[in-house]
Amino acid sequence: MGFSNYNPAERMSERLTLNCDMNTAYNAFLKAVNDLPKFKLDSENRTLNRLTVKTKASLFSWGEIMTVQLNSVGDQTEVIISSGLKTSIGSQGIMAQQTVGVKNKKNIDILLNEASKYL
Repeated sequence: MGFSNYNPAERMSERLTLNCDMNTAYNAFLKAVNDLPKFKLDSENRTLNRLTVKTKASLFSWGEIMTVQLNSVGDQTEVIISSGLKTSIGSQGIMAQQTVGVKNKKNIDILLNEASKYL
């Protein structure tokens, strides 16, 4: 089968640098999470500049837990977003693994697109 080397972990994180300060980036992601109906803020820590977000279950997933870590790099902000399953139930088959990586990447892109409205 063509999927024997499939690695969903490759699609479960994103790292980028934003041309804005830490406070602006943090507030943009906080607003983005609050604007997205399928996303829910689970926890936030301004000291560590970290947000934890949960997504609702869907036809393709039991839901994900996403971590948004922000790091100050001079006058820019590094953003690392990772997304993982809330549960591993039903995620062991090859077809399930294909949708896991796609769903995680899709949620990361949705969050980034929404946050970009505030940057």
